[in-house]
Amino acid sequence: MARPCQALPAVLFRVSALFENYRVINLQLSGVEQISNSKLCTRTIKSGILKRKLEGVIIASVISTKRPYDTMNLIEWDDFERVQLCAGTIVEVEEFPEARKPAYKLTIDFGEEIGRRRSSAQITTLYERESLIGKQIMAVVNFPKKQIGPFMSECLVTGMAREDGAIVLVSPDTEVPNGARLC
Repeated sequence: MARPCQALPAVLFRVSALFENYRVINLQLSGVEQISNSKLCTRTIKSGILKRKLEGVIIASVISTKRPYDTMNLIEWDDFERVQLCAGTIVEVEEFPEARKPAYKLTIDFGEEIGRRRSSAQITTLYERESLIGKQIMAVVNFPKKQIGPFMSECLVTGMAREDGAIVLVSPDTEVPNGARLC
């Protein structure tokens, strides 16, 4: 499903800069019939045919493919409160050879109220099994269980991807009680 984009009015663009941040949805050229098919517009402009014919200037209605943060899908406070992001301590780490991508099976202690939950995490690039034992992490604990190959995941461990694709775990910088909720 395409993500929502910010619509912009018809504007003059130079063909050489058009595809850095925009996708053509409608193209009107002087003396040429209107082209509405965005794939056709994209192929035509990328091939350079229009650049040669029109000396680099076209009129187009465009949609921005870069979303400014203020136009992202906004959520209400109630939506945020429904997500139970809690701190937990990793107490067990197992190899997960059946996974399509290298991963570990984690057992995480979220304290008395939530208990222990299991999850898989693709974090083998940056973390050795031994270094994960006792590490406090943040996880979503109110998602439904999810089957991942032969393994049933009971929570979603959070992390952020570096440019090289390696996942860095999200964790509190000071120890907090297991089960403490992000607020």
